[in-house]
Amino acid sequence: APLVAPAGVRREPHGAADMLAKMWEDEELKDCCLVVQEEGCEPTELWAHRAVLVAASRPFRAMLAGSHRERGANRLVLQEVSAAPLAELLQLGGPCALGDSVDVLWNPVLPEQVASLHRGTVRLWSLSHAAAASSASESGAAPSPREEGSFGCGRWDPHHAHALALACESDLLTLDTRSMKSAVAVADAHEQPVRGLDYNPNKPNTLLSSGDDYHVKVWDLRKPLTPVLSLLAHAHWVTSATYNRFHDQLLLSCGTDSQVKLWRAAAISSAPPSLDYEEADPSEVEADGIVRPYTDHEQSVFGAVWSAADAWIFASLSLDGKVVVNHVPPSEKYKILL
Repeated sequence: APLVAPAGVRREPHGAADMLAKMWEDEELKDCCLVVQEEGCEPTELWAHRAVLVAASRPFRAMLAGSHRERGANRLVLQEVSAAPLAELLQLGGPCALGDSVDVLWNPVLPEQVASLHRGTVRLWSLSHAAAASSASESGAAPSPREEGSFGCGRWDPHHAHALALACESDLLTLDTRSMKSAVAVADAHEQPVRGLDYNPNKPNTLLSSGDDYHVKVWDLRKPLTPVLSLLAHAHWVTSATYNRFHDQLLLSCGTDSQVKLWRAAAISSAPPSLDYEEADPSEVEADGIVRPYTDHEQSVFGAVWSAADAWIFASLSLDGKVVVNHVPPSEKYKILL
């Protein structure tokens, strides 16, 4: 039978869940207002605890305690969420565990090898195929390099069969899968968590990264102290950045500012321009940088990919499910081909 407190005795809450629930019920302790603006509805105000938001949520931590313009604000306007599920998440008590798995990465050089990425560890699997069935056996594992950090994304190196690039919070590292030990480590490669990684398909030891600090960076893993290129690419989190598989001087990025951007990075590509500067007209030399922004989306863009068949076509996907297919401007195309 459940224990009942004697008459006149007040039982204090115990345990983390009870303590958080008590905090939620005490309106005087709430110091941060979340204003939810749903389309066609009046704004909804939800009051919460700033410290709890920062401690429990990576997006809120980036906004309230990072270098974003919302830092120090006690009132946040949210335009791409619904009030009902957000209110349920803010209840604090009875936390719901999220899935541990982050991604599955197939080795493009060794097709019998797969890496599974989890919050606190990365596991290596060897596949074997028989006439009746296939099986997988774990061949190695490595923990997160940060005690309280978690892996966010990863990418196999297409030039080296045993090299796996990983992002752990704001850090970058490459893993030698033969020993499952770190080969290259870049602490605080971005000021905020890293969201995407991509290797240059044509130039070894070159890694592209994108993060919540609005930046896209290119790294030479032989000299990783500083990036060889750093672009302030978007006005909010950069969710993805990828190389064109045919012409690696073209980069594609997208972000939660609802934009997709096409970039030129010829100077650090596998085929940098070779100009006779004594004869060349400086006004005719195109500087690297943005080629064109694409503003077809109305909400956050979380994916942008190049076509596997046509070097000049790419597609993007936004939060509302809208898919947009675009192409490289003809003028940029002919600069590369001619």
